[in-house]
Amino acid sequence: MEKKLNNIPKDDADWMKIQEFCLSFNAYEYWGSFEKAAEVANDHYRKYKENETLSNNLEELRTVLFFEQRRQRHFGNDPDAEIIEYLKRVIKKIRLI
Repeated sequence: MEKKLNNIPKDDADWMKIQEFCLSFNAYEYWGSFEKAAEVANDHYRKYKENETLSNNLEELRTVLFFEQRRQRHFGNDPDAEIIEYLKRVIKKIRLI
């Protein structure tokens, strides 16, 4: 997967800009199913909540972004401050990989 730094949202990006980036990777297609993408994203979030660590795997990080965007869309509202902070940390990590 090619990474272009100018496509990665900046630290001050709003939710609309973050969503565009989230949807530029289709985790359902990459992992082959909704279930596998959900497993990857949910496991990552659980580990993050336990010890604030983020994966070093670009595909896993992109899966987190994609899945959280889809989850928020399904709920029909914008993510809360905690989720936005999590997503921004994931984006920042992507920039470093």
